[in-house]
Amino acid sequence: TDQGPHCAVAPAATPIDHFLIVHDGSASACTPEPVTVKACANAACTSYYTGGVSVNLQPGGGNVAIGSSGVSANATVSQSIPGTATLSVTGPSVAVANPLQCSNTANGSASCSMNFDGSIGLGLSLNDHYSATVTRFTLTAAVSDPKTKSCMPAFAGQQKTIQLSCSYADPASGTLPFKVVNIVTNPPNVNGTDASTAYNIVTVAFNNQQYKSLLGV
Repeated sequence: TDQGPHCAVAPAATPIDHFLIVHDGSASACTPEPVTVKACANAACTSYYTGGVSVNLQPGGGNVAIGSSGVSANATVSQSIPGTATLSVTGPSVAVANPLQCSNTANGSASCSMNFDGSIGLGLSLNDHYSATVTRFTLTAAVSDPKTKSCMPAFAGQQKTIQLSCSYADPASGTLPFKVVNIVTNPPNVNGTDASTAYNIVTVAFNNQQYKSLLGV
């Protein structure tokens, strides 16, 4: 009735069923390893919590914000010494009903173990920029020091030949080629090979702070 009690479905006390970390199980120590974190709204993780949530991702990943898509594909984990670590999330900003789950894409298991080996890790840091313009990016090379258990430059003061490639992501394809510009030469030398179809080979001189800056198109 207009005056009587009304019935409605109560909102879920814990709108997130569980978090899911998708990873490949292996990484280089001292190099951030990409993982995907999903805020699952049901046990099968066929739907996601879209209200926005943040968590702390370990090891070394820090705070991860998951937006209205319910998925963060930009999360990373890292540690400075070789060994096996267990991936985890802590401190969610929204209540979660069940423990973390993991999906290892390399072997199809539900393991949350990540093996960090002692190999040299290469990393690229590149800002968003307009197409058909040249922008600077940073190439890093780091390796774990077993004595200090910290990261150190892998090629300090050395020249190395690096193979670089890139491809379209969004959109998935295009007609213009990718080129690499080496700023070591004056004027800058533009490699004529399309880096989306074959590796561009560039010789770079690493400084004592792990990296050498290049230019990319």
